[in-house]
Amino acid sequence: MLTAGMRAALDDADVPTVLQTLAQELIAQPGLDFAWFGVESGAGRHATLACAGSGRHRAWLQEALATQVDSSPIIHLLLQAPEQSGDVGTDWVASPRRPASPAAAAESLMAMVVMTSQRPWYLALLGLPPHADPAFQQALLQDIRWLLQRADQRTRERQLILAMEQAGNSMFLTRADGEIIWLNAAFTRLTGYSEREALGRNPRILKSGRQGARYYQDLWRTISSGEVWSSETVDKDRFGYLYAIDQTISPVLQEGQVTHYLSVHADVTRKRVLRMEAERVQSRDPLTGLLNPTSFRDELNTRLKRSADGAPDFAVASLSLPGLRFAADNRDCEQLALEAVAERLRAVLARDDLAASMGPQDFALLLNSAGSAAAVEACRQKLEAGLREPLSVGAQAVQLLPRLAFALYPDDGTDADTLWRCADDALAGDAR
Repeated sequence: MLTAGMRAALDDADVPTVLQTLAQELIAQPGLDFAWFGVESGAGRHATLACAGSGRHRAWLQEALATQVDSSPIIHLLLQAPEQSGDVGTDWVASPRRPASPAAAAESLMAMVVMTSQRPWYLALLGLPPHADPAFQQALLQDIRWLLQRADQRTRERQLILAMEQAGNSMFLTRADGEIIWLNAAFTRLTGYSEREALGRNPRILKSGRQGARYYQDLWRTISSGEVWSSETVDKDRFGYLYAIDQTISPVLQEGQVTHYLSVHADVTRKRVLRMEAERVQSRDPLTGLLNPTSFRDELNTRLKRSADGAPDFAVASLSLPGLRFAADNRDCEQLALEAVAERLRAVLARDDLAASMGPQDFALLLNSAGSAAAVEACRQKLEAGLREPLSVGAQAVQLLPRLAFALYPDDGTDADTLWRCADDALAGDAR
């Protein structure tokens, strides 16, 4: 039985350290002739990780068990011993494939398979004197099992941390309140923030202003409920430069409660630029025939220049149709639903107004015909009336549930980012 001091000393050690120390410690105890520890290396075989023997057993261990053990008969024995909890067997199993012990008649073998959360599993063989005290065997088994499982867990944790620290994608870990408590080297390369500059701060240091309140509202609603969030996001580095990332935020739960969040960022700036160039050439969303996001932004910037030169005021609207959420699960339904929505928007909007598809259920409107608060209100009523009627998609009648918010130039903003964020943030406020 191991001392409390030995257990404490090996509590935080890795598997090799635990096994080497354990083997030497065990044979120093009275009544133990040898100790061998191995790990699965193939079907029915275990590779030696550590072993130690006293007296005549030392040479035998070096010759017979130094590299690999044919463990299939031992495993067979353990499987046939349910009264021993499935992981302890006594007596050496006769097999022509095993090495013969020089003292097989005078000693017995305690064998155990130590199962871990993931394979490979460990095998321990201990040489015991005949009629060894069962209580001693049981206590020893519990000690070895605990130490090996603990060491395996620690080893895996270290491997995971090393892999995350050296990963090519930016990663950081926050507490539930958003405080950054760990980051890897790729985070520093992507954002410019060193560990000293980022630890203890909130990820909002990366906020670019390109995403509005509704984006962050949806993000926090998702991850605080324990679900994974993924999206393309535009962030800003320490030096003020914008970059695009594919962002995945995974909640870490303990006993059903979110305690931390792990964020993984893949730099997709070049991919985003190429996509925007392709959208600019194509100009239209292939599913709806409406403007795509890049073309809408170009049209908005063009309209702003015209207004600066004296053209009438105008409005921007953010439109969300939550009723379309189901369609994203079915490509055919999605196509039919979006085509029908696009037709309704064209029928309702004035000839000079423009509509764009911004996502599966989100749309942007450039209302050249609405240059005053009264005109905006009239446009709201017309849009809501046109979109309120249920949509027939196959055999289903879908209630679109339109939500609208507007921003008026120049009262609510004089640049594209400010105008669009004002409208989208107003929509987030309506959703609260």
